[in-house]
Amino acid sequence: FDNEGSFIFYVFMKDQDFIGYYSKETDVENDINYNHLSCVMVLPLHQQKGYGTFISSFAYLLAEKISRHNSGPEFPLSPSGRAMYFSYWRTVISGIFMKITDVLCGGMLSIQDLLDLTLLRESDIHYYLENTNDFIVSYKHCEDKKGNPVNKPTHIYLNEKTLRKT
Repeated sequence: FDNEGSFIFYVFMKDQDFIGYYSKETDVENDINYNHLSCVMVLPLHQQKGYGTFISSFAYLLAEKISRHNSGPEFPLSPSGRAMYFSYWRTVISGIFMKITDVLCGGMLSIQDLLDLTLLRESDIHYYLENTNDFIVSYKHCEDKKGNPVNKPTHIYLNEKTLRKT
């Protein structure tokens, strides 16, 4: 099965060194909540230097130029992809707190605020908040469509731990 015609690859170089690449599916930019990154690879020699976070940031910036729909990486995330995106999402969300401190209601952001101020997908925000302790999360207890009880994140608060990581 050969489908490289439906993907575009972005290669990252520094001077003459190959750093890594990422790929994304083409012609999906008009889909709501599309995947702007399908596969990412940073050579082991260049890992832990911020290149993964740079690549994820680039993917979001490019997605913003191509489409106004919220986007994110294709799931499931590998352990290194998860670390890369968690770092990026922490930076983005912390940056929102820093930029708009004068309009924050009680020092908190709603999930809707994040959707309005970023191009992050709601599912990615929930995944991140459920799998990290970087922010203090306020939950609403409700039921899903099948009547099962769920805790839905509604607001997040910046905490000192997050400030030290960013």
